[in-house]
Amino acid sequence: MARIAVLLGPMATIVGRELRRTASVTGNHFFLFTMLLLGTNPRSSVFLLLLVGMVIVFPLSLNPLWSLPRERLLLLPLKRSETMRLRVLPILMSPVVWVILLLPLWGGWRYGRVSATLLLVMVLSNGIAIFWPRHLGLSRWRVMPDWIPNLPGPLGELVQKNLREMLQTLDLYLGVALGLSGALYRLLASRPDPAALHGMSLLVALSFSTYAQRLFGFDAGAGWKRYALLPIKGWQILAAKDVAFLMLLLLLTLPLNLLSGLAAGLVLLGFGHAPSVLDPQAQPPWRFLSGARGWSGFLQVLVMFGAGTAVFRAAPWVILPCAVGYAVSLLYFGAQLDRRLVFSTG
Repeated sequence: MARIAVLLGPMATIVGRELRRTASVTGNHFFLFTMLLLGTNPRSSVFLLLLVGMVIVFPLSLNPLWSLPRERLLLLPLKRSETMRLRVLPILMSPVVWVILLLPLWGGWRYGRVSATLLLVMVLSNGIAIFWPRHLGLSRWRVMPDWIPNLPGPLGELVQKNLREMLQTLDLYLGVALGLSGALYRLLASRPDPAALHGMSLLVALSFSTYAQRLFGFDAGAGWKRYALLPIKGWQILAAKDVAFLMLLLLLTLPLNLLSGLAAGLVLLGFGHAPSVLDPQAQPPWRFLSGARGWSGFLQVLVMFGAGTAVFRAAPWVILPCAVGYAVSLLYFGAQLDRRLVFSTG
């Protein structure tokens, strides 16, 4: 037991570090929008803050032991029983466990059933991850989206890689939560309001907006050199990023308002190519992304809301100038990407 106690201190440090990193949403467009809404209309922002909190909870509920290199753990002189205890005990360090346990004390015992259900779900999920990691697709003790199939076409493998990268951002899961909420509203409401569905589709697009500025956030370092070796143009590399982006965005806005989602996505990508190519910043996985500094994010979101609303209230033909602007951005910044890749190999 003494050998296990020695490892609990470093894992507590890891938990604190993960808490600070995961809860950091600096520069994220959706969080900034929520804070602005909180200052102007606090009641309207409660739902959005709740969704952000729910998304942050999931990475914090994972066993902190998964953050340690597996190779080091295999070298430790631990018995099988000690290894099992080492896998179970760190779960109690997760702040999510203590929040769930203290929920009835804060909100009253009417939340006792909710607390017990959440605790059961967390214990079961961590238990499956401990005893049957292959069923969750765990790779190096982290959840990796390895189940995405190969896609056809000359850019299919690049699109597949980009989809896997997007599935490692909390921004996507925030969009999934918004999309599911809107889909449930449309399914359960007797007369769903089209304006509400349109608004939800724009919120889904807003959750994607920061990623549109960080298309190369997971390609730092050797990723640029690998792109330079590919026998394709820069606009094709950008197009593979954009296809993955639009595939997920349109899938989530399909039950809401597809045309508004398409217009918003084209605008986001058209504006997002510039910071993605000219100012790429590495982004850590399983975090909320940080957008570009300055007014580019504000202008991007403003035009996105305007284009989506115009499509909803005016006419679908507004998508045409959005598509033209996107195509111009794709070709221009594709050429800029070609120059950057040549420079990276020089």
